Amino acid sequence: MNGYRLYTVVPYLVKFIDQLTNIYVRYNRKRLKGKLGDEDTLTALCTLYTTLLTLCKARSSPLPLSPSPLSPALARCGSP
Repeated sequence: MNGYRLYTVVPYLVKFIDQLTNIYVRYNRKRLKGKLGDEDTLTALCTLYTTLLTLCKARSSPLPLSPSPLSPALARCGSP
């Protein structure tokens, strides 16, 4: 455990998730606001949900000691 330096990895992961979410929201703004129909809005939200959930699951393996506030929120949502 002495060589396990979370402080070197966490900032990069947080930055990556933040950039990914911002880019997705920017490119899909009309879809997320419902301007292209309700079904398309649901599809866009499901895609964002699935992506964030997958990132949380993938992140849990290399960073088992860092709790994510996003994971319980996504788990409560259930499958879209």
